[in-house]
Amino acid sequence: MTATKNHPAQRLAEATQYCRSFGRYVWHRFTRDNCPETAASLCFNSLLALVPLMAVILSVIAAFPQLFIADFSTNVQDFVFSNFVPAVGEKVRASLNGFVADATKLTGPGAAFLVITALLLMANIEKALNRIWRVTTPRRAVNRFLMYWAALTVSPILVGISLAMTSYLLSLPMISDAATHIGFKELVLSILPFVVEALAFTLAYLIVPNRPVPLCHALLGALIAAIFFEFAKRGFGWYVTAFPTYNKIYGAVAAFPVFLIWVYLSWLVILFGANVAAGIGSFSAEQGAMGWPRRLRFLLLLRLAGHLAAAQQRGDRYTIHQLVALEPAATEDQVVDLIEKLRSHDMVAGSDDERWLLTRNPTSLTLAELYRCGEFPWPEEIAPTPHQSPKPWYAGLENALLATAKGGLGHLQLSLSEAMGLESGAPRNA
Repeated sequence: MTATKNHPAQRLAEATQYCRSFGRYVWHRFTRDNCPETAASLCFNSLLALVPLMAVILSVIAAFPQLFIADFSTNVQDFVFSNFVPAVGEKVRASLNGFVADATKLTGPGAAFLVITALLLMANIEKALNRIWRVTTPRRAVNRFLMYWAALTVSPILVGISLAMTSYLLSLPMISDAATHIGFKELVLSILPFVVEALAFTLAYLIVPNRPVPLCHALLGALIAAIFFEFAKRGFGWYVTAFPTYNKIYGAVAAFPVFLIWVYLSWLVILFGANVAAGIGSFSAEQGAMGWPRRLRFLLLLRLAGHLAAAQQRGDRYTIHQLVALEPAATEDQVVDLIEKLRSHDMVAGSDDERWLLTRNPTSLTLAELYRCGEFPWPEEIAPTPHQSPKPWYAGLENALLATAKGGLGHLQLSLSEAMGLESGAPRNA
């Protein structure tokens, strides 16, 4: 009876502990990946590319007038700068519109430079998110260009179609009268910025990284990023309004350093949400506390190579997430680091969808070659059996390591296939 009563409290305590562990894990990823420095770099790139981006988007709007309602560009700018740029939105908007007006008059090389600048920003965004998701194989140049160009051209069209449909529905007499009566329009306008933020972050986390991202992971990361964005927007707007000392220091150009800080905070929020979305798939309470000790890292490398060799025999490949699932005591960072060592020595290769394949024959690939892939502890440090249960093939591997400890790497001529017992089956989790 007592156990039953305490059960909900126990579950709550476990959930709280899990959230704390996950929070520490995400923060560790955020700082270890130098996300504050990455946000600063993206902030600078954004300032360079903001005018080109606006110029390209306005050109797309002008090219498809039938898809957009009257004053669409003005209405979208009103919505963006009033909801997403606190305190200084109107000043920044006025200046940017002047720059864009001049930019749209460019022809030839000048227009090409604008497009290239916008594409470079998108390339840097992809690079940052790929690093967060531990992607080591970037998209091919053609695929990257098509994705960037689609984002620049198709996105405004989709936005225009959606807003046109929404305006049409709300203009119908029956819907308009009902919406006014229950205050639906006010409700929509109040939650629309949050919905737009969450949707934009979700699409970014789903599409930009060059690896499959589960929708639920991207959505959860996007929701957290949108919540933080709303808090940052209100807090920053309050600070700028309550402490307007920047006007005295910067005078007529005061809006731009404030805008610069806001862009930096925005990128911090976006990158933090990306770490949440990426961390969901790689985190477990055990991984957050354990991971393979350094003295056993070479053994983990052998096990990963063994899994890839077994997949090679089946004509299959493994993603990083699948390898982490096969080695639950290892962290994603450890697996990525070791796979990268194998890749740098041309022992594995990754496809465009981040599926890894062993490129060497496991019957001729020796342990000595694998050992030279990185700076691992000497074999005598990894000879003891790890915390996992011994396998039938482990005795031969341990004997080889013990012999190496006494006589040098010449005793590591055992093949990967022999060492990992691939003839009798792939290495399994303990």
